Amino acid sequence: SSDLAAEKRQDLKLLSDEIQKFEELFQQKFQEFEEEQKKWASELDSLEKHRQGLDTGVGKGLEEAEQAQQEAQQKLELVEQQVTEVQRQLWNKLNRIIEAITGHLVAIEVVCLSKMTGSN
Repeated sequence: SSDLAAEKRQDLKLLSDEIQKFEELFQQKFQEFEEEQKKWASELDSLEKHRQGLDTGVGKGLEEAEQAQQEAQQKLELVEQQVTEVQRQLWNKLNRIIEAITGHLVAIEVVCLSKMTGSN
């Protein structure tokens, strides 16, 4: 009976040692898991900051592109106004030239008619 009790104590000690080894292994693995989790949390945070930086850069680039487009549109409108004004001025000059030519032709016609009627 004392042999059986000694054997049970020995089994209990072995089981206790196994439980302690398992707890130590569990603690080690848990610490590794926590370190890995911290590493990935840090990586995720870094990636999020990088994404925010890219978003800011893209937003700024888009803003600059929109501003450049707006400036180009304003310049185009100004050029179109200038072209329209030059065309208007050219048409006015052409009309004055045509009116002057018409006036000269009428004067020549009058002179020619008076010479024709005076010579008859």
